[in-house]
Amino acid sequence: MKDRPNVTVYDNGGKTADRFTVLIGDDVFAMSSDANMPNGVCMYIGSASDFEDIPDRECQYFSRLPVRVQRQIEHIEKENKDE
Repeated sequence: MKDRPNVTVYDNGGKTADRFTVLIGDDVFAMSSDANMPNGVCMYIGSASDFEDIPDRECQYFSRLPVRVQRQIEHIEKENKDE
């Protein structure tokens, strides 16, 4: 993801509620389009080294993601920075 070097996002095209697989550094999250809402999905699912591949998904630019996904990614980055 060229516009956010420490973030990679894969989109399964809406096949599941956790449409986006988001890698922030080595951490992997499953997120829905409304990831920062109470009824949204945002789950830590492991570290990148736990996965061999993420097939059949398309990489997305951060700036093209739904705003609620962008906000959740920013929130996680801030939390990680504060630790």
